[in-house]
Amino acid sequence: MLKYKIVLAPFPFADLKTRKYRPLLCLTEPKGKHKEIVLAYMTSNTRNNKLESDVLLQKSDKYFKETGLKIDTCVKLNKLLTLPKEMLVGQLGSLPKNRIGETKKKLSNLFE
Repeated sequence: MLKYKIVLAPFPFADLKTRKYRPLLCLTEPKGKHKEIVLAYMTSNTRNNKLESDVLLQKSDKYFKETGLKIDTCVKLNKLLTLPKEMLVGQLGSLPKNRIGETKKKLSNLFE
């Protein structure tokens, strides 16, 4: 099961020419012929451009260790992409259970 897992995969930037391996949050299970997954961008820049749809994962959270991340990280639910499952490089961890409800609510509000 990949939903709510934190994975490592290439993320295309706005110029669509540059790609960098980034942690991404899986928002769906693999779907369709190409087993594509909807993913959300994650960044360690937790101070700038904070949006209502962002989910903050902090080292001080007692469940942070589940994420497999090393530093405070922001899930940018407004920056989504789809990739085939085969492009995932590895799994780092998972979204802590105490953040799943918040993530669902923020996604719902984002697409209202």
